[in-house]
Amino acid sequence: MKQTQKALETQTLDGKRERGLLARLKFLKASVEYIRERDVVDEQLRQHAEEKKKIGTDLPKIKKEIKELSEVVDQQKKARDEKQENRDTLEKELDKINERRKRARDERDKLYK
Repeated sequence: MKQTQKALETQTLDGKRERGLLARLKFLKASVEYIRERDVVDEQLRQHAEEKKKIGTDLPKIKKEIKELSEVVDQQKKARDEKQENRDTLEKELDKINERRKRARDERDKLYK
């Protein structure tokens, strides 16, 4: 922009060249705001990229920890399922024993009637 302004002020130009420089100067002045906005956005993007990079360095460690914890959880679920199966089996056995006891009492009661 400074070069265009200097050329406009110091050089002797024909009308066509002068209009071209004036148009370029007008365009550059209008672009200043957008360039500043772009610089702000670029800075924000750079900061976000740095944050992402910082977060990304811990990510493999966190994934490894999640994997280890999920293995522990799976083992605990398996143990819980085995306990539930054992409890169900014991309940079925108790039901069978109670049923036999009830039948034995019924037979005994029939004998004493």
